[in-house]
Amino acid sequence: MVAVNAIVTQLNQPWSAVLDALESASGQSVALLEIHTDAKAGLLRGTAEAANSRAMLAYVERLKQQSVVEGASLSKHEINTQDASDPIRFEFEVRWRGPRP
Repeated sequence: MVAVNAIVTQLNQPWSAVLDALESASGQSVALLEIHTDAKAGLLRGTAEAANSRAMLAYVERLKQQSVVEGASLSKHEINTQDASDPIRFEFEVRWRGPRP
């Protein structure tokens, strides 16, 4: 029964709204590369690439403005010097509003 309750809780998270928030915040200068979720904590960790630091910071600010988002922060960034356009790869965290187990 505990396993069933855990699955129900996982399914009842606002996944669609969270993914829509990530997509709408991206714009044309940010590419989302990877996401990991922690439903118990209501936390999503992501990796993305931006054309420049301005685009990276603007993405995090746009995430903060999404209605489903309780908070967003930048946790790490680095310039990818292996790529001729020198994009910035960054990691971020998003805490969403919604039910917690």
